[in-house]
Amino acid sequence: RPNRPSTVLMGFEAIDPLPDRVVAPSQQVKEILISLPIGFTHLVDGVRDFTIVNMDMPLASPQYLDFYEKDRLRVMLNLNRTSWTTLKVGTYSFRFSVMIPDPLPVFNVWGLSLCSGTCKRISDPTVLTTFATPGFGFNEAPAGGFGVTAHASGPGRP
Repeated sequence: RPNRPSTVLMGFEAIDPLPDRVVAPSQQVKEILISLPIGFTHLVDGVRDFTIVNMDMPLASPQYLDFYEKDRLRVMLNLNRTSWTTLKVGTYSFRFSVMIPDPLPVFNVWGLSLCSGTCKRISDPTVLTTFATPGFGFNEAPAGGFGVTAHASGPGRP
């Protein structure tokens, strides 16, 4: 429903290990950018409000999450622990809450970008690739497979 919080699950699957910094230093994924459609705002106020479903992700330390701009989230990685550190084969998913706008945007598309450096927009030159995923409508069941799924949350429901 509009003007209510909802929980979103977004992710991607690495079907092959990504190249390490010895093989392809310019193709290292250093950040993951999650871009929300216009009008949506995330409700993340700290790492406690953001769940990484696959914890086998080489996160930057001490701060790996930039949540200050409400139309995007940035996850910083530390792939330089060793020459061989990379994103391994697997499923990487993120769960967080958003506020659903009214009306829904005409271009209701979510973005998940893999970046070789700092990125704040999907048009930044450090973006290696972007997975564009159709959003959801009011009272609409999420589509199967990967992409944006939402579950209503309200008073008394996490």
